[in-house]
Amino acid sequence: MITRTFPGLIITFLLLSHSVLIFSQDIAGTNEKDKTQQIVRVGIRSFSGIDATESKWSATMDYLNMAVEDYVFEMIPVVGFEDMREIVKNKEVDFVLTNPAAYIYLEVKFGVTRIATLNNNRFEGGLRDFAAVLFTLSNGNKINHWKDIQGKSIMGVDPEAFGGWRMAYYEMLERGLDPFQICSEVLFSPDETQEGVVYSVLSGKADIGTVRTGILESMINKQLINPDLIKIIDPKLNQLDLMHSTEFYPEWPFSKLKHSSESLAVEVLTALLHIKSEDRAAIAGGYTGWTIPLDYSKVHNLLRTLKAPPYDNQEEITFQDIWGNYWKWIVTVLIFLIAAFNAVIIIISLNRNLRSKTNDLEQIAITLEERVKQRTKALENESLQLSESKNALQTSEEKFKTLVTQSEEIFYLIDIDGKVLLFEGKGLSKMGLKPEQLVGETVYNLYKDYPYILDSMRKAFSGETITMEVKIERDYFKSLYTPYRNEIDEIIGIMGFSVNITAQKESEEKIYKYKNHLEELVEDRTVKLEEINDKLIKSQQAMRYLVEDINDSRENLKESNLKLIRSYKDLESFSYSVSHDLRAPLRAILGFTSKLQKQIGESAETETNRLMKVISENAINMQNLITSLLNFSRVASSNFVVVPVNMNNLVSSVFGNYTEIFKKNSIKSEILSLPDTTASYSMIRQVFINLLDNAIKFSRSKDKPCITVGYLEMEEGSGQNLNPVMGLYSFLPFLMGKRISE
Repeated sequence: MITRTFPGLIITFLLLSHSVLIFSQDIAGTNEKDKTQQIVRVGIRSFSGIDATESKWSATMDYLNMAVEDYVFEMIPVVGFEDMREIVKNKEVDFVLTNPAAYIYLEVKFGVTRIATLNNNRFEGGLRDFAAVLFTLSNGNKINHWKDIQGKSIMGVDPEAFGGWRMAYYEMLERGLDPFQICSEVLFSPDETQEGVVYSVLSGKADIGTVRTGILESMINKQLINPDLIKIIDPKLNQLDLMHSTEFYPEWPFSKLKHSSESLAVEVLTALLHIKSEDRAAIAGGYTGWTIPLDYSKVHNLLRTLKAPPYDNQEEITFQDIWGNYWKWIVTVLIFLIAAFNAVIIIISLNRNLRSKTNDLEQIAITLEERVKQRTKALENESLQLSESKNALQTSEEKFKTLVTQSEEIFYLIDIDGKVLLFEGKGLSKMGLKPEQLVGETVYNLYKDYPYILDSMRKAFSGETITMEVKIERDYFKSLYTPYRNEIDEIIGIMGFSVNITAQKESEEKIYKYKNHLEELVEDRTVKLEEINDKLIKSQQAMRYLVEDINDSRENLKESNLKLIRSYKDLESFSYSVSHDLRAPLRAILGFTSKLQKQIGESAETETNRLMKVISENAINMQNLITSLLNFSRVASSNFVVVPVNMNNLVSSVFGNYTEIFKKNSIKSEILSLPDTTASYSMIRQVFINLLDNAIKFSRSKDKPCITVGYLEMEEGSGQNLNPVMGLYSFLPFLMGKRISE
């Protein structure tokens, strides 16, 4: 229970922190929409080449660009470990995504902290950890166990590859097998890829290979290798179908650098946790989602054992080091041992004196024995009184048991684990049951077909007193469940009773049937009055025709709504297609412009710098247009809940959030009387927020600006009839709070 609740609390705390951060920014009156978007660089470890990395993670970068406002996320593929360390050291990136071993080095050396852990898709539902698999050819060789690697050649992905070498290397050392001493040759993948190790073993270039879990299954599913040619060395067995030979370790962490904003890290974490397995980002990235960061202490221990970075420079502790640092303690212990030896000699001397006094103690013992006899007799008298009290208590318990067993009600007592301790009453015998059939059973087994009874009992376990009616087979019962507490007021179970109310229910059923009989008599009388109500029947017939016409109109309206829904879906598909096609060149424009500005620096002409700035600003504006297009498509396809809206209260609430901005810009505001209406409250509120943002923006340059809200009554039919495409482009600037010309 604790392990499931704790991640949910962390997510809740982070989301609340995010909300508080946004609220504090609103109070301060900062206008986040006006600031220039910042570029956030994410360094990603590239094992299979830059092109494969960009293909795999571009969709995730696109998702972050959509989910985190005011930031542009740029991917930086990194091929080598040293390259990753250099860009982190020089603060050339804001976040990194790399394997666990590389992350530990960055954490220890540069203070990088993980904010999320990857859920890979190598197993149904996703896995947050992975292992390594040791394999060889299934050609009849005698390599079946770890110890059989002696005298054989072994290949890993890279000396610093975590799943592709270090996991297996650690397992070998734990078994007293150092491959660099006992193997004929230690090799590494010629192209530094997992697949390269597999092909090398299949071609006979190495006797044994080690790769991370899931690689063999992936190659088998893609029909790149024949599974009959592969044999797993010392395979581990668990509930997973993945072939593996080592322990599991946590997956790749998504981490932030020390200089990265904490608030930005919270937004990135929130966005990652909302990625679902069916999202394009997850499908392209080969994962099912993200989770809160796991514990990486196992990775620390592995690297310490291997003396791998960052634990490659630790010195061994010698006896001279111990003597130099702790000689005072050693001398103190020796003195204590000498004192203890002297104490033993003294104790031996005291024992001799003790023997001389044993006779005196024996005489004292005889005297004490006489006193014990006297005390025993007194205790026997007290025991007799206690026995009489026990008999009285037993008689009282028997009377209570007789009362319970002879009662028409059913009494029960259940412990905190749901085990039945008491089940008595005549009501049981009427149901053909005996107490011994039920005592010792659990209510979860007895009432497994009655979930509403179990729900009521769970409420009683939590401290509530529950009264309810239940039906068990053909009998009805009225039951009471109340908590049962110990002397320190802890709930240790529930107790209660049930009364059979079947006879009462049958009486109610008879009354109900008699009532129905009376209604039939009234209906018979009503038939006799039909001749008098001919005119009323004709009117009802006319009303029926009217209802049929209305139903026909509803069917037509339903068909129109279906067409409208299809149009919304087409619009949404169009918007996503346009967004995807346009974002790629925009990212390229922003990236190359940024690099070009860094290259030419201050040496360029003023006009050149200005033109590059104009290019960047227009690219960012284009991204805003794309985002607005997506937002509009979502709005068009969402379900609106129409409710009565007090427009005066709504507008006053919106104006109240801009009080500080009005004071700062010396803007006067006036709200005229507005009529009530029916609309989607959230959408009409957003309309007034966008209108007010535009009014503030274009009133700053005015002398004595004043913003007034009122309404005009228009004649019916005076509105515009726009087609969907023209309506989209007419409403898009309003969603952004800007004019098309800007």
